[in-house]
Amino acid sequence: MLKDSLTTSVSDINTTDNAIDFSASPNPFNPIVHFSVTGLGTQPSASLIIYDIQGKKVADLTRHIHAPAHTISWNAAHYPSGIYLVALETNKHKIITRIALLR
Repeated sequence: MLKDSLTTSVSDINTTDNAIDFSASPNPFNPIVHFSVTGLGTQPSASLIIYDIQGKKVADLTRHIHAPAHTISWNAAHYPSGIYLVALETNKHKIITRIALLR
């Protein structure tokens, strides 16, 4: 299982209710991956964007996000094998994780 994530956030370190849990499974995947997002609470906006390894945006799944918990699927049947970066961003958090599409 390939799992590599980079998490950055700006929040009050004494506040634990602002934690966001974001995961992708299965990883590696072929051709469908499911993203699980919890802890968004009442944050007014969140975006979920998928980039190829060169930084080109290949998918915008933002419209599928509805607070507070979500499972969002991405069908990559028309994309080449490789590493993709998935960015979940809110007003207070930015989480980036890598996913691998294997054929």
